[in-house]
Amino acid sequence: SLTAVLRQDRDLTVDDPARNSAAVDYLKHSVDAVVALGGNRIGGGIYGGVGRVWNPSAQEREQELERVAKYLRPIGQYAVDQGVIFGIETLIRFRSSFINTIMEALELSDRVSSPGIQVMADTFHMNVEEKNIAQAIEQAGSRLIHVHANENDRSAPGSGNLDWNGIRDALKRIGYDGALVIESFGGDLKEETERSRESRQDAIAREGCQFLKQFFA
Repeated sequence: SLTAVLRQDRDLTVDDPARNSAAVDYLKHSVDAVVALGGNRIGGGIYGGVGRVWNPSAQEREQELERVAKYLRPIGQYAVDQGVIFGIETLIRFRSSFINTIMEALELSDRVSSPGIQVMADTFHMNVEEKNIAQAIEQAGSRLIHVHANENDRSAPGSGNLDWNGIRDALKRIGYDGALVIESFGGDLKEETERSRESRQDAIAREGCQFLKQFFA
């Protein structure tokens, strides 16, 4: 699997043909890349540039949803033709204003109406945006195609305050049998040396994988 990240110069939410086209090209390239690597899943905020935060009116929101859906329909077909599925990732409100909850991701997926455009879950973002992570997972149901199993502070899963019992039970109830991926950005502190950063990231991977394998067995 791959994670697709749109910059602000690649954005489907804005009324800007140049940025729209750049986003389409990038998403198609992502499909080609994951196929070349032998994968079949791409997750991420595939709708707009990370870091763009705004407060649209109801009418503007409707226009943005329809614009994004219009561009994602052929992307979904391009993906399906190569055996790939995109998962719409919900992002924390400080990263984007567009898709923050699973219900909003499902709304966009419904508009696109393509088997190549489904939804994914990232428990780090969901910890802020969802009232109940387990219930949101159940809302996604069979349309959940990928999971970033992150702790509330992006440290090793199992070391923070997330309700892993509820997350596990919800994934079992919907019959999810896909991957659980740790997506950690633990090396952002400027005062860290390269060596200490690598050591901490290795520890997150080692301890987090051990927890996930044992807990979800």
